[in-house]
Amino acid sequence: MDATGFLQVAVADQGWGVTPEEADHLFRPFVRGASAERTGEHGAGLGLYIAKLLVEQHGGQIWLESKPGEGSTFYTTFPAAAGMAP
Repeated sequence: MDATGFLQVAVADQGWGVTPEEADHLFRPFVRGASAERTGEHGAGLGLYIAKLLVEQHGGQIWLESKPGEGSTFYTTFPAAAGMAP
């Protein structure tokens, strides 16, 4: 993505990671990753869905890059305020 005029934020973890097939579904409501079942984590599967709605309502994008067994990196972009872009 050409990030000119955008602020990009990345958050990485060293968790279980996800497959490409699983990544395609993680931003849908009530979807939980397979690692949540393995680790016993509780939740409704709404966190990433709500994050996506909020990011997109502010004119940004959200996505992830992940490899099973190596963790994930989640990215968001937001339009930069006037005067912030280089």
